[in-house]
Amino acid sequence: MASEFPLEAATAGGPLRGWRLVCGGIWAGFLAGAAEGVVLALSRAVPTILAPYKVPLDVLWIAPVANAVVFGAIAALLSLLSAPWRQRFQRRVELLLVGILTFGALAIPLITLEVLYLPSALLLAVGPAVAVTRAFGARLVAASTQMQRRIALVPAGVVVMALLTAGYERGTEWQMMRALPAAATGAKNVLVLVLDTVRRDRFARELRGRLTPNIDSLLGAGTWYRQAWSTSSWSLPSQASILTGLYPHQHQADWPDIGMSSTIKTLPEVLAENGYATGAFSGNAAWIVPEHVGRGFARFEVYRVIDVVQRLVGYRTVKPVLRALGFHDAGFGKQAPALRSSLLRFVDDYRDRPFFAYVCMMDVNQALHRRMLSHPAWEEDPNAAKVLAAYDSALRKVDDEIGTMLSELRARGVLDNTMIVITSDHGESFGAEHAPDHEPTGHGSSLYPEQTRVPLTVVLPKGAGSPGVVDYPVSIRAIASTITQELGIPHAQRFGDPLPVYRSGRAPNVPDTPASALLTLRYAGTYEDALVKDRMFLLRRQHDSTETSELYDLTVDPRDTRELDDDETERALESQLDRLLMSRAGVKKLGGTPRPSLGSE
Repeated sequence: MASEFPLEAATAGGPLRGWRLVCGGIWAGFLAGAAEGVVLALSRAVPTILAPYKVPLDVLWIAPVANAVVFGAIAALLSLLSAPWRQRFQRRVELLLVGILTFGALAIPLITLEVLYLPSALLLAVGPAVAVTRAFGARLVAASTQMQRRIALVPAGVVVMALLTAGYERGTEWQMMRALPAAATGAKNVLVLVLDTVRRDRFARELRGRLTPNIDSLLGAGTWYRQAWSTSSWSLPSQASILTGLYPHQHQADWPDIGMSSTIKTLPEVLAENGYATGAFSGNAAWIVPEHVGRGFARFEVYRVIDVVQRLVGYRTVKPVLRALGFHDAGFGKQAPALRSSLLRFVDDYRDRPFFAYVCMMDVNQALHRRMLSHPAWEEDPNAAKVLAAYDSALRKVDDEIGTMLSELRARGVLDNTMIVITSDHGESFGAEHAPDHEPTGHGSSLYPEQTRVPLTVVLPKGAGSPGVVDYPVSIRAIASTITQELGIPHAQRFGDPLPVYRSGRAPNVPDTPASALLTLRYAGTYEDALVKDRMFLLRRQHDSTETSELYDLTVDPRDTRELDDDETERALESQLDRLLMSRAGVKKLGGTPRPSLGSE
């Protein structure tokens, strides 16, 4: 096919080198980035594809920019490397350069979704690249002059796409807000603060006033839950439980299916139906994102430009090298000051409506991952004491930001009319080095208390509540029902039973039977269930065809667990656990599903 167009035409308009070649590379990168952006944007609708690496629609302009820069740099390098061969093999060298850029442009969208093995994707790109180069390579070389003249169209196209995506997102928010019904007169605001990866024992009495004085000050005005438990030990299922009032096996935002059931109502959807402006502000760009838990939120801010760049093929290609050098991307994301600013803008934008604001503060998680992972491969990992010091330091800073946030809300005259919930989605195990922690370390690796017991306090609007302590097991899944009940939303208990709350002048009712909390972990090869009832903690673990159970008494030491040998109690708790799970057969086993890195989720 190349004979249909003589090779001499390849040099029409001058040789393909220098700035002309760079312009050709920029165009190739721009088109490859546009294709990559479209593929990533479409993948937002499929929960399991690139599950912890979703992107906003901004990828439609960020990917072309990033790829244009990379391809332009590659083209400049190729121009230098090919210089010695030009005089002897001018025509063939120029077609080879076109072929290399074509191959790169075709390979990018094939690699993007990671559904093909990298060698397979590269091989699939070779064939079309060769065919395109043979058929159209000479024309492309000849057209390089026009590409150079029209290079200004690239930044112009980027600006247009950026404006369109921003306009679409703002327009969607405007439409949702315009469709809201009128709110009830005197409706209360709601602020939920989720301290991602913060353990319950960081709020133990001996640490109070040293780590979280601002949060502790709220205990004098609200209900503190000494035995609050998450529903799992990693972010997506546990925070989905906060937003739905359901256990992970019910809302289905859990591994490996990831996607929240489309048949359930979320808390922000219900509040929007009652006239609330709904906004979410997250530092967790892996799991607490609109693609996974965004239903019902008119505004959802989480991604930064660098978060999108890190999802692109170019960055993923060099990631192993960067990590080996100590530049680990885990542990970086939006931090508390940025989230505070986003929240306050949201409150200012909708002063004529009550608001429901959900803020996921990732700083503690980020700090421990930076301390653990951001060092060259040849350096030893820091010990548990150093990681814990970074963890506690970050918690102090988060507490300072919460103090500033509350002061800003007070200055705006909205704090006294706001219900505040502060909790965490899960804890963190520092392993055997930090007794009494269990192995394995991290989170999402077991259901032991250091990974699942969380802080929880509920502060009612001024004058409605009183201080008090609840000292029996409760689950964070009851937060949704508590909010709707306190707001007087019709059918408030659609999310289940609420938390016991101390109100002005009276204490909550104590349950007739010992309260309990269910915990589940379905994460790749890890399959665990746990039940907390009164002060007993039952952990059941399945591995391959074997099942083991462990029973602990939590009264021995609030920060410790001691295994018991009590067959009768264990059998009774096993029976209740199975009833809560609606039979073991109804819960999916995972076998050997590949486990992604939780990273800084």
